[in-house]
Amino acid sequence: MKEHMVITIMANVGFSAPYSAAIVWTQYLPIYFNQAWASSFGYQILVALSTNFIGYSLAGLTRRFLVYPSRAIWPSNLATIALGRAFHSGTNTPANGWTLSRMRWFTYCFVAMSIYFWFPNYLVAAMSYFNWTTWIAPDNVHLAAVTGTYGGLGLNPLPTWDWNQCVVAGDPLINPFYSIFNSFLGTLFTFPIILVIWYTNTWNTAYIPINSNSVFDNTGARYKVLNTVDENGFFNEAAYKAYSPLYLSAGSSLLYGMYFALYTSIITHTYLYNRHEIVAGFKNAINRKSAFADSKDVHTRLMRSYREVPEYIYLAVLAVSIALGAAGVGAYPTHTTPVVVLYGVFLALIFCIPCGVIMSITNVEVTLNVIAELFGGLWFPGNATAMNYFKAYGYVTTSHTLHFARDLKLAHYIHIPPWVTFNCQMVATLISTFVCTAILNYQMTQIPDVCTPNQKDRLTCPGVNTFFTASVLWGTLGSKKMFGSGATYNALLWCFLIGAFTPILFYYLRKKSRLFQYFHAPVFFHGGLIWAPYNLSHAWAGVPLAFVFNYYTKRNFLAWWSKYN
Repeated sequence: MKEHMVITIMANVGFSAPYSAAIVWTQYLPIYFNQAWASSFGYQILVALSTNFIGYSLAGLTRRFLVYPSRAIWPSNLATIALGRAFHSGTNTPANGWTLSRMRWFTYCFVAMSIYFWFPNYLVAAMSYFNWTTWIAPDNVHLAAVTGTYGGLGLNPLPTWDWNQCVVAGDPLINPFYSIFNSFLGTLFTFPIILVIWYTNTWNTAYIPINSNSVFDNTGARYKVLNTVDENGFFNEAAYKAYSPLYLSAGSSLLYGMYFALYTSIITHTYLYNRHEIVAGFKNAINRKSAFADSKDVHTRLMRSYREVPEYIYLAVLAVSIALGAAGVGAYPTHTTPVVVLYGVFLALIFCIPCGVIMSITNVEVTLNVIAELFGGLWFPGNATAMNYFKAYGYVTTSHTLHFARDLKLAHYIHIPPWVTFNCQMVATLISTFVCTAILNYQMTQIPDVCTPNQKDRLTCPGVNTFFTASVLWGTLGSKKMFGSGATYNALLWCFLIGAFTPILFYYLRKKSRLFQYFHAPVFFHGGLIWAPYNLSHAWAGVPLAFVFNYYTKRNFLAWWSKYN
């Protein structure tokens, strides 16, 4: 079992490509910034190693907040452990009258899902987007906008027969029911707001689709970002004024407002509910007191028999990672100051503990992509590459920190020696980084016309195009063009204030009524992030399943839920 989990942890840290690859692609490709020097393997490996290992170092430094406390459950780890035990457990204890073994139950579910998958995804595609409401009046624009599950707002009580659609807003078999329901309430709350924005033509949204994630120009066509930059990829004011401002759909504009509210709500919520544990953790760290000293958790007591990885080791990894990133950014003509690495890490340091506390309890991951783009665009106006690096070292570092901390908790649950976990994660990350970077370099230098629309093998790289568009919108045009004083979407900045005060309101309401006991403001705001391109149908689809399995079954048939769910 332990060996299997070690392999799982190594696979978790090694299966994804470094985020810096997307930056390198936009720099190198002739159709984007056309910087041929970006094909240098030295440059690619420096920034790849840096972005990968910074997240790992912060995960180690935040163990006393995100790994060792018993409140840090990390629900997804429970599913991983359950699957591992299904493969390795030699006992078969009856559960509420069921004597079926876990392995046999897994086999039945695996075979059934493998067969069923073909129906909604290939044979009967209407089962996936079960858009029956629009069949009533196929030409009715208003009906499609309000109830449509593809491009509309998805007001549909029976939206899908496809499991893949049911897990868009969170896995209903893993996430706690209160987490799924809080997220759904956030989506439901924002539904009428989007309708009001669209029907009142606020920000000219009535001229464009109601729930699109695309960016539009003043003719309603897709925004052509290349019309606003010069040959070096820098902002061209005259070209911008000759072309058009950018416009967002009603769903997409509200999405940004909910992001702003979410970020401040995380800080406030964490302060209100977890400040004492966090302060105690910092005091123990300053006094060099073991994180295990005061814990009564059974797993922590068992882990005391193993030698812990000292925090100075993780500090050393952090220092080396920052140095590698600064060398990569500074030694090559990126037109970016190496200090951007420190700016990004500073953003990650602010948010990694609050975001980790939320994710470890609710299984809801808060990503910092929007706030990184917002501040990156403000601090480095007109420079898309600088904004991308700030985004990489702020947003991606936090995401890596949370995922690596989750793996450390998995090792904690299984009682894997900390030094074994450390060495396995380091080795797997190192090998993965070199392999992924070598493949990236080969694709750039050896595949003709790669990432172009007419590439013979259809290697057109749509994800890179999306990344480039975001780079220019936030880095080249800059945040001021969208949210600055007098800008179209300036009013959305009020959402920062709304997010900061909402947790305070419900913190005191919780003391007066049990009705608010399970209300979770950050998860509520996170529910509003599903819009553009997803909608209410995706948020609702998993709620009945979460109620049946993670509420009713858990409360009434705990043995069955523990063994089979």
